[in-house]
Amino acid sequence: MLQLKSIRRCLAALIALALFAPVGAHAAGPDTESPWVTGYNSRVRLISGAGRVGVELVMPPGWKTYWRMPGDAGVPPSFDWAGSVNVAKVAVLYPAPHRIADQGGTAIGYKDRVIFPLDVTPADPAQPVSLALALEYGVCKDICIPAEAKLALTVAPGNTSGHHGPRSPDLQQAIESVPRAVNALRPADPRIVSITGSVVGAAPKLTIDAKVVGGADAADLFIEGPEGSFVPFAAKSAGPGGLVRFVVDLSKSADAKDLAGQPLRFTLTGAGAASETLWVAK
Repeated sequence: MLQLKSIRRCLAALIALALFAPVGAHAAGPDTESPWVTGYNSRVRLISGAGRVGVELVMPPGWKTYWRMPGDAGVPPSFDWAGSVNVAKVAVLYPAPHRIADQGGTAIGYKDRVIFPLDVTPADPAQPVSLALALEYGVCKDICIPAEAKLALTVAPGNTSGHHGPRSPDLQQAIESVPRAVNALRPADPRIVSITGSVVGAAPKLTIDAKVVGGADAADLFIEGPEGSFVPFAAKSAGPGGLVRFVVDLSKSADAKDLAGQPLRFTLTGAGAASETLWVAK
């Protein structure tokens, strides 16, 4: 009889704990996510941690996908947000890419896995956001194959632009790898010290000196011109005073003279950090 009473007391205590546990106690659990959508040798989904949303793309080992400027060949990702509800604007943030050489040339992108963080501006910040994404992207091992996915995720108010609450570790890591603007650089971030040369003339060439933790072995530089143009890859070497020197030979580029007066975007990568610099070509 005493044993039966003890069992009943334990059951009553468990029921009380279940009834009076805080409603939000599950908030520290896994991030909200859409179902995985499987494409050609890839899978993709939308993920959300408190304060941030992202697009996660996973591929088998050795496979790659592309940056917004894919390099010699490849398909940059395309994000179509038509059909989203309570969305004024979506800005896709690109983590720092890598130079990837293969038999088809040199690509710029990501291997195995990447998360693209999103800055979502709601039309009404007090209401939930329903994201609807039609994503087109390329995946490649030896040749580039186009893939697509349709994704949807509803996000609670305040959890879209990174200004509220702790972020998920995966999204935080992706955000940390997004190149920082010149006015937001941290002491250890790579930074361009000087850009000299010209895109016009008989021998158009640019020389970029940069300070990069880890030196030339850790550094790389990607240069974007106006849409539709291609700026050749930079050759790097050890520069003066411990700097890294990048030289861009534009003499074989038919587009070089058209770059004059146009803004160029320099993405400089180093050991675990990256920066972004805008410069008007001359």
